[in-house]
Amino acid sequence: LKNIPEENGFILFPNHQGLFDMLAIIEACPKALCVVFKKEVAEIILVKQIARLLRAIPMDRKDVRSSLKIINKMTEDVKNGKNYVIIRKLIQASYRLLFKSFVSDAVFSGIK
Repeated sequence: LKNIPEENGFILFPNHQGLFDMLAIIEACPKALCVVFKKEVAEIILVKQIARLLRAIPMDRKDVRSSLKIINKMTEDVKNGKNYVIIRKLIQASYRLLFKSFVSDAVFSGIK
């Protein structure tokens, strides 16, 4: 928290590990945050409901054109004082939580 800027208009890139770390980050941050996350997790149970409630923005990294639109909008929003948090590792954490009891951890070493 000590590294969060005093003024609005920033982007956080947290080093998170768990499926619901985004909730802890949002709760702990004293500033309002808009969430951007990987589209791949948009349909995972609980994640999709939380993302909908947060009005989170799913980013399809395979679709360069739509990703660029999101990045351009974020750039303008940050210039205008809006704050963002980009949740990068959510997909790996989601699969670990939901399927760990069914599949060996060796399978997850290839998920990025």
